[in-house]
Amino acid sequence: MNEGNYFLAWIFYLLASLGSMLVVWRVFRFIPLQSIRKILQLLFATFILVPWYIHPDSEHMAPAYVISIFEVLIKKQDVGQATYVLGGLLLLVLIGSSGISIRDHVRGKKSESILSRFMKKGAES
Repeated sequence: MNEGNYFLAWIFYLLASLGSMLVVWRVFRFIPLQSIRKILQLLFATFILVPWYIHPDSEHMAPAYVISIFEVLIKKQDVGQATYVLGGLLLLVLIGSSGISIRDHVRGKKSESILSRFMKKGAES
């Protein structure tokens, strides 16, 4: 694949990713707990957008989830490399959700715990 096709493929992929994120975020707006909704949005965006090297010696990248699926299902390789890639995704989600929590705390939106919200709803009934 030449460089022009590589960048064109990434442009189309990013446009499709943004479209799918808009649709998924519209679906997630019906989740009543804002903290869970934010984490699910972050998880989906990270899953879709994080790139990874196609081959350790290559300079070309592809979406990390595609690399993981390819290595496990197509190459029939050990699950170790796929776990390594997905571990990187999980680390990014953890960092992002921590950033969201810190941002909300600094803004003064100290969110109530999920348990206390359910307790209030139960007491109102």
